[in-house]
Amino acid sequence: MGTTSRRKMNLILANMKDGQLHATTEVAEAIGLERTIVCHAMAQMRKLDLIHIVEWRNLKGGGTVAMHVIGKGINAPKPSNPKKHEEKRLRAARKAREERCEERQQLTSFVPFRDPWTAALYGEYQREAA
Repeated sequence: MGTTSRRKMNLILANMKDGQLHATTEVAEAIGLERTIVCHAMAQMRKLDLIHIVEWRNLKGGGTVAMHVIGKGINAPKPSNPKKHEEKRLRAARKAREERCEERQQLTSFVPFRDPWTAALYGEYQREAA
């Protein structure tokens, strides 16, 4: 059975008997256990086909929450996070822009020729401080 006790599973199942969709936090508040304990127990229950995920709901602050129901079934796939994809795209674009900027600086940072007499009188060429 693992580390999750049958008593915890029975508490969760008794709370979910109404047939409604339940989030992990709702079940944890209803039975008086910590959310992490209930989350672990529900993961074990999914492996044993006692419950399954029907859908994922978006939270107001971002992220998603799994909605569980009693019974055997196919778990709904977790949706991808569009914000993560957008951040990854922006990060890649920023990196490419910085690389182009470095290449441009390397192309434009040449030292102009100074003939030996000018160099002897005025010294080697020094770039102006920008």
